[in-house]
Amino acid sequence: MPNIPLVEKHIVLNYDLGFKGDYQNLYAFLDEHKAVDCGNCNAAFAMSFSQDDFDVIYAELRQALEQKIQIEPNDRIYMTVTDATNKMKGKFLFGYRKRAIWEGYGNLGINVTDQF
Repeated sequence: MPNIPLVEKHIVLNYDLGFKGDYQNLYAFLDEHKAVDCGNCNAAFAMSFSQDDFDVIYAELRQALEQKIQIEPNDRIYMTVTDATNKMKGKFLFGYRKRAIWEGYGNLGINVTDQF
């Protein structure tokens, strides 16, 4: 069987496991990958993948995390990576997008005329 070279990619991971999440195993995963802290619930690290393809990277990272971390229904983990064309792409590995806590704070400069 031929030896397939692995592709090293740099990942930014954003995570929210709630109050009772499996942070101990997530932190072990991040430590094993020599991740650097990027602020609250954000880390960056390099990891090797079988292909430089976003869908493959997504599937392999998700599988690696599932093997290490107990994922609960409300857990959210989002990955960002540069794809083969060097464009940033991101997707939730677990969970989904919620309404942003900053919605409604910005002054959008909308000036409407009320009609009664």
